[in-house]
This record gives sequence, C-alpha cells and structure tokens, in this order.
Amino acid sequence: MAFHASLAELFASNGSLYSTLVTCRHRTRAGVSWLLVVKPACLSAKSWFGCYSIAVAIQPAYQSPEVDAKWWLTVVYGPQEYGDKVLFLEELEAIRDSFTGPWAVTGDFNLILSEQDKNNDRIDRTNLCRFRWTVAALELQDLHLHGRCFTWSNETDAPMLVRLDRFLVSFDWDQMFPNCHLRGLGSDASDHCPLLLQTNLGQKAKARFHFEIFWPKFDDFDEVLSQAWRRPQHASDPLQRLDSMLRALVKALQRWAATRIGEIKSQLLMAREIILQLGTAQENRTLSEEESAFRKRMKVRGRRRRNYIPSQTVAGHVIADHEGMEEALHDHRTSLNFEALDIIPFDLSEQEVDFSTEEVWNAIKAMPSDKAPGPDGFTGAFYKAAWPVIQNEVMDPIHALAQADSRSMAKLNNALIMSRRL
Repeated sequence: MAFHASLAELFASNGSLYSTLVTCRHRTRAGVSWLLVVKPACLSAKSWFGCYSIAVAIQPAYQSPEVDAKWWLTVVYGPQEYGDKVLFLEELEAIRDSFTGPWAVTGDFNLILSEQDKNNDRIDRTNLCRFRWTVAALELQDLHLHGRCFTWSNETDAPMLVRLDRFLVSFDWDQMFPNCHLRGLGSDASDHCPLLLQTNLGQKAKARFHFEIFWPKFDDFDEVLSQAWRRPQHASDPLQRLDSMLRALVKALQRWAATRIGEIKSQLLMAREIILQLGTAQENRTLSEEESAFRKRMKVRGRRRRNYIPSQTVAGHVIADHEGMEEALHDHRTSLNFEALDIIPFDLSEQEVDFSTEEVWNAIKAMPSDKAPGPDGFTGAFYKAAWPVIQNEVMDPIHALAQADSRSMAKLNNALIMSRRL
C-alpha cells in the first residue's frame, strides 16, 4: 500500500480529528509494512509480529468504560514467490488463532480473490483458490472498493492491472462499523494506489420508517389505515394536524407490520441464507432465469451502502464533510448564468392559483410507486392506496399555503413535496 503527501493533506483538511497520524514500521520478509492509524483511535500495548504481517489492537480514545470497542488491525505484505504464498496464508490463520474479536486485514496481498481482479486471463488459479479458501475459513468479507477496480499497475503502454490491495474484515467488525467506506486514491509516487478507509462515514441515526409497496395488498391494510387516520381534537392548524396524523399512522403501521409480516431482521437473515444457497448452487450449475432474477432482487438492499458521494474537489481543494459539499453545490448553482445558457424564462403567474383536488390526485398518480421516498418514509404507493382516506387532510395544508398560511411549516419542512399543474 502507498502513502504520500496528498493523503496527508487530505487528513489535514478535515480538521483536528485527523490532525495526528501514528505510524509503526516493521520489516518483513517480503518488504516493509507501514501501519497508519488516525486519532482519536490509539494503539494499545498489544501487538503481533509475523514474517509477512504486523497486527495491533486499536483502542478508541472515546470509548466508555461499559463498552469494549477494541478491535484488531493487521497490515500485510504478501510475498511474490510462489512457494512463500502458502506460508503467508498459514500465517494469516495463525494470527486469527492468537486473538479474538473484531478484525480487519489490509495491505498488499500479492494475491487475487477472483478473475475480475485482473485485466487479463493469465490467472494463477491454484493460489486464487487457496486465497479464497483461507478467506472463507477465517470468515472474512471483502469490503467494496469505491472509485477503482484495480490497485496496481505495471505502468506500461498496455498495462497489466491487478487488484492486489484490499480490506478484509470479520462479521463483527462490519457490525461495529456499519457506515464504513473504502475508496482508492490516486498516487504520483507508487505503482499501488492508496486505500482510504473511513469507519464513520455518514451519521448514525435511527432506522427510518419506509412504506413497503406490498402493504396495501393485505386485506387488513385498509382497516389499519382507517383506525389510525383520526383527526386530533386540538389541532386547528392544517399543517400541524397533518404532521400529527402522519406520525400516528407511522406508529400504527409499524406495530401492524411487526405482527402481520414479521420482524425485518428475521426476514433479512432468511434472505441472506437464500442468497448464500443460490450462490453456492451457481458455482456448480447455471441458475434458471427465475433463480437469477430472484437472487438479484434479494441483493438490491445490500448494495445501498455503495451509493455515497465521499468527497468533492473545488478549486483544487478536497471537501469531504457533508456540510462543506452542500455549501459548495449551493454556491455553484447560484452562480450559474442562465441567460448565457439560453434558458428561456417562463410566466409562472398561474402558479399562484390554488390547486384543485383533481390536480393533486393527477400528480400523485404520476409519482413512481416505490422510488426515492421522502424523509418521512411514505412513497407514492402510500398516497395512491390511501388517497380516498387521507385526501381531505392533505388538501387542507395545500389550500392553507395558497393563502400564505404557513403556520407550523417547520413540522413538514423536511419532507419532499412535489406537485405539478397539468
């Protein structure tokens, strides 16, 4: 793995959280391993030195006495010689036998996990199978790499590209850092690209409510909706009333879904087991069209964590925090010269006319049923299925806003409400 000045500048640009780097240098048979730890995490006294690796315990500085947040990090430099690769894989197994708990392994393995890790067909299949068997035996999973398909190049005119560098993590490590994000950076000093792992990307928050598209298909859905959709006695403000009724409906639907459909975690575990069985079958035979399509649908939710915008580069500066990227995007949009872009202005005076129930209903029908739900978790499928019951309470705030009555708008100002005049 490579580390150079641009990576240090990236850390420094993110404030005091990345102000200090702790480095540990260890010479192995294959070369020199560099371990870099970003505070506030700190190294504990526990360490393990091998022929091809170094392992240390990471102890977060912010850890409370009641919680054991320690985890192990191993940095490797795999050998290039064919015979030494077996010894290297045996060393990884020995490391795992030396300690327990969450574990992450990273570095230049000089091995590949799949044929897609190389851009030609010259594959050492024997060591590929050995590596995959070792990863499976150690119950490790490969973190998805953003931004790069390969991490090493021989830098020729027709380069050979290989993914030699990666992060392998245990299941409990992945549970400890559910918002982790791994991406490859550019390097001007090495034939390897540096890997940047952010363990706390995104803000941890309570799981959002999400209206499932299949709920209205249950016979008792209408009954639950009618019972929960009741006007509060002391809410004359239409915006506040709609907010209260939506919140009450969320609780009712969550209780109903937990008993009627089952716990989501149990269903996810079942889905993962089905994916595992289909994946195992795929190694021995070709899946049918129905099996292949079903497997793809089951895996859709597992890919959501990949959809991040980790950073933006503005005027040569890297911006990685959410607020900074939001401000940079706003500044860019407000500085656009629409006249130079030949964007013709429109007369929007008719938009001041109040919306009719028919117009709102037509807009709802045009909404995708299960695409991009708003922050409140209600999708187009909900409004289509529940419109006969909820239309009065939805139209009241729309009429109020047309009359410039925006009392309690803060109750709903984080919702994405869109309508159009037909």
